[in-house]
Amino acid sequence: MACQSSPKRLLIVDDSREEREMYAEWFRSQGWTTLQADTATDGLRLAQELNPDAAIVDVWLRGAASGLDLTEWLKHDMATAMLPVVILSGLAFPADRRQALRAGCDLFLTKPCLPAVLSRAVTELLERPASAGMLRY
Repeated sequence: MACQSSPKRLLIVDDSREEREMYAEWFRSQGWTTLQADTATDGLRLAQELNPDAAIVDVWLRGAASGLDLTEWLKHDMATAMLPVVILSGLAFPADRRQALRAGCDLFLTKPCLPAVLSRAVTELLERPASAGMLRY
């Protein structure tokens, strides 16, 4: 009897419910389990409690903390420090990319981003060695 692995879990943190649902639906169709939040504090709680395999985080979120804050929190918490974080943002200037890198993201993608492109990027991120540094797209 073959051993079945459990589905990978993806945390999606975005203030836009429509965008969260669009990406969640795509990832679910690919066999993922999705977790969703619209604030950095809820995203952090879900990451700590449910141990996702990867996180997709927008820069602008509801509440006082940003996606960059969330990324820093995740990367400085021993329980979530190895969690791959993709910043997915409408902010596309080089300074935005540098801020995301300083916060500790593993990949920076700009919106709009097709779900298939995002899915491929997350899959590639999970397949590469942890020591490889930030993935470039």
